[in-house]
Amino acid sequence: MFDPVIPIETQMQVSMVVIPVVFGLLATTAVGLRIAARHISHRALDPSDYVMIAALIVNLAFCGLIAAEPFTGAGMHMTDLVARYGTSPIVTYTKMTVANQILWALAVCLPKVSILMLYTKVFAVPFFILSARISGVVVILLGVATILGALLQCQPFAYNWDQTIEGGHCGDQVLSFKITASINVILDIVVLFLPMPYLAGLEMAWKKKIILIVTFAGGFITCIFSALRIAAVVNMDYADLTYLAGLPSIYSVIEPSLIITLACIPVLRPLLGGDYSSRGTYRGSGPKKVTDRNVPCQSFRLGTRKKTGFFTIDDVHSQGEDSSSNK
Repeated sequence: MFDPVIPIETQMQVSMVVIPVVFGLLATTAVGLRIAARHISHRALDPSDYVMIAALIVNLAFCGLIAAEPFTGAGMHMTDLVARYGTSPIVTYTKMTVANQILWALAVCLPKVSILMLYTKVFAVPFFILSARISGVVVILLGVATILGALLQCQPFAYNWDQTIEGGHCGDQVLSFKITASINVILDIVVLFLPMPYLAGLEMAWKKKIILIVTFAGGFITCIFSALRIAAVVNMDYADLTYLAGLPSIYSVIEPSLIITLACIPVLRPLLGGDYSSRGTYRGSGPKKVTDRNVPCQSFRLGTRKKTGFFTIDDVHSQGEDSSSNK
């Protein structure tokens, strides 16, 4: 595949191959279960599902690229790599890092957009919907800015991997990374905490409320890996780039895979059983209707629109049908 192909020898190289494969499979399983849940509950895929599927495809490409990096010398110390294989692998590795920036931007952008799209159907509250849509626009703009940064940071473009080009130059790549990565962490936190006031205000058994909040709060794990990624890059010695970039690459591939996986969990309830009609509404016995004095809400068992405008997580796909039938 590459000339030359670098053998897998170091623990870092092994980690860079194994971890992307494991987390790529984890994300694939989560999306597969999400689709199965839709099928079991007799609901067609909606836009948030299709965006999540697109996110998975991009994430798998990103995982594949990270897993291929060790075969170009990633995970080896720069001095050992050059002494044994020359500078050719470094050129190939540098080209791959540029592609990684683009794929990473898409891999973290798309699942967040999918989450926010789902939010707007679960929490049918005007102010919340506006907040989610604004957050979605900012997420998309950050993704575009990150991609443009990867494409335009060095002029000419080939100067990214060939710094012998006369007249070539690059901007402050570390500063650019710090800015985009920091904004990404902030957006992770925004997406994480956006629904919390509405979840906390629900009148339901405290055990169920805690489970619901913990399910949504699982995204905090992704914030941790985002922060670890920033710390690893900021403190990295670029004189040994091929070795020290291994850890940031691992953090980078874990983050979007976890976002995808955790984002699918709230919609998997149909997999636990229940009787769903051909229209996708839940007909089984269950807890009493949940109401809330403070925020608009709807039964977590029913799929019809209430005057207060709150939709259950796993019944949002019947929103359109039920709304039209109630008119």
